[in-house]
Amino acid sequence: MEFDKDKAFGYPVLRPMFEGENPNQLDYMRSTFELDITPELDIETPEILNLNYQLDYSVREFESYIINGSLGIYLDCHCKKTYYSEKFKVDKSGLLKIDLLNLRDLVSISPFILAEKDFYLESERIHPDFGFSKFLVKKNSVVAWCPPSTFSVEKELFRSVRSIIDYQASDLPFGEYVIDADSDYVIILASEEFIKNCRNAENVRASQILLIGIFFSSVLAELLLLMVEREEEFSDKRWFQIIKGKCDELNLNTENTTDIFKNAQLILKSPLAEVAKSEFLLNE
Repeated sequence: MEFDKDKAFGYPVLRPMFEGENPNQLDYMRSTFELDITPELDIETPEILNLNYQLDYSVREFESYIINGSLGIYLDCHCKKTYYSEKFKVDKSGLLKIDLLNLRDLVSISPFILAEKDFYLESERIHPDFGFSKFLVKKNSVVAWCPPSTFSVEKELFRSVRSIIDYQASDLPFGEYVIDADSDYVIILASEEFIKNCRNAENVRASQILLIGIFFSSVLAELLLLMVEREEEFSDKRWFQIIKGKCDELNLNTENTTDIFKNAQLILKSPLAEVAKSEFLLNE
């Protein structure tokens, strides 16, 4: 059935479901479109903003249309202060790198799915009030969107805990490490092979989750303990201030040392929970 735009209010558009809305009254019934994005800095490239993002959409037909090139996923980055605006074609999840010289103060990231050509889109989730389950999508039509994610690049709070950590080769046995917290940045002393494997793991989604959940959570817990036991010695260090800012933002009790491992998980956004629910890690 060809969609007749003269007889309908408009193309069905997948948008986010807001609190209080009935999921059966959306253009696409029982459907969601959400963006999870984390801005970070890396100690090795402080001039680059790293955006780790994950898009989730529940209209399963989109996947095949994206694979065959009918639809494309885009992130639109906009900074009002610098007049910077750029559209990036991206995968469903990944890492986006932007030069910090283009950004100042507030930055907005708007996700949307765009038609790359004219094609017929068919979905069982299109609301029956439209009177069709298949319609003609014209090139450059937006078929899904959600509100922008906004953050400040001026605040220390967005800086990742991992952005204050660097490695240094030592004669330690493989798998062992020592933390040097005497400088503004935390140095992890470990064997060359161990460091190489950690750096490789940072570039692979599945390995990255394990690295954060097992290794970085342990490192962070040790730093949180140092912050309690040797506050006067380290309070002027950059790493201390960034972690303290994270703790204040999350309203964490940092004085009670029994909460240290729980706080480490909260600061790193519960990586062990991510490991437990990740199908690509659990499925053979």
